[in-house]
Amino acid sequence: MVGGLAAAQGLEMRAIFIGEQEIDFAAFLATFRQVGPFLEVVPPRLIPFSPLLVADVGTPDTYAAVLNSLRAHLVDRYHRVVITLPPDSPQLLEAMGDSWKRDVLQTYVSELREDNTNIVAGWSAATRRLYRKNIDAYRVREDESSLPSVIQLWLDGYARSGKQIQVDANLLAGVVTATGAPLKCRVFTAVAREGGLLEGGVIVLERGNVAYYWIAGSIPGPAMTVLVGNVLTRLQQDGITAFDFLGANTPSIAEFKRRFGPTLVDYPRLVASRSRVFETM
Repeated sequence: MVGGLAAAQGLEMRAIFIGEQEIDFAAFLATFRQVGPFLEVVPPRLIPFSPLLVADVGTPDTYAAVLNSLRAHLVDRYHRVVITLPPDSPQLLEAMGDSWKRDVLQTYVSELREDNTNIVAGWSAATRRLYRKNIDAYRVREDESSLPSVIQLWLDGYARSGKQIQVDANLLAGVVTATGAPLKCRVFTAVAREGGLLEGGVIVLERGNVAYYWIAGSIPGPAMTVLVGNVLTRLQQDGITAFDFLGANTPSIAEFKRRFGPTLVDYPRLVASRSRVFETM
């Protein structure tokens, strides 16, 4: 999946292994781009956490040494390196050491308890009203054939906000279609009962009992609120126990997600750079 997303976004990719005597202690998929004369390693859009694996190498000092070797390798070859780590990786974060510049990103996560029969109870009052007022105006269904339309809604949403995403929609659709175990992609749409217009869509990514609000877009209006409410209910019925909204770092989008009553969760971003000029840029 990482390779497909990198290709869809025009990123190059290189696999890096750290080890000795033909034993690999760490592996990292460096997806990078050219920014003028500089090379920058960044996670592809739609990959929340950097593809980094570290083996159990025994002592904390050895663990840290492996990661220091990885950092030295990356900074020697790239002008700037950005790595994001999952929130449940304190040992990895500690072993990364103090040589990285650190800040905090955030996401929203909703707990989908099996005993919660009223999924809207924790929502804001305005969102509950909007949902209940419009729930009968849409037909929500799982529809893989609408994949290209959902991707286009996602791109259109960014365009309306003045952000142009450099992504090949056809390659992205291919990544979604080709996704297999242990991951699973599901496409949900909200179609207006009056007029039959597809007004909202979301591609949900599942891994185990966790689902992610992965690729989503809608035209302005209540469609996405109705869609999210229906999707959360269906996922809960299917045994999903947590729904990650994948990001709370853009204020306008974060405010929409906040209204569904999720918990705000921090996760770390680390940056290493060998170019003051690029850092200033």
